[in-house]
Amino acid sequence: MPVTEATPSNWLKISQEWEESDLSQVEYCKSKGISRGYFIRQRTKLMAQGLIKPCYKQPKSKGKSRMSFIPMSLPLADVLPEPQKAESDFIEIQLPHGVVMRIPTC
Repeated sequence: MPVTEATPSNWLKISQEWEESDLSQVEYCKSKGISRGYFIRQRTKLMAQGLIKPCYKQPKSKGKSRMSFIPMSLPLADVLPEPQKAESDFIEIQLPHGVVMRIPTC
């Protein structure tokens, strides 16, 4: 049966097979002859129904070390001064090419 005719239960198996594999979505779809867009749409439907949860895979590095966040905790009471009233109601993040993100602090 072509993948495009697969039932929701078959898509659940296909999705679980990908999650258990060591392949990226692109690699998995290519190996199965599935359009990645179609694969994503089917996974989104399964997530909307609560049948699966999002799955994030760390991309494989190709000989280069990848940067990542390292979890840590600090004794904040010793480091931070007393809380003060913010000068603005937004946190502003300046991104490359002049893009500025303003996030409400409320």
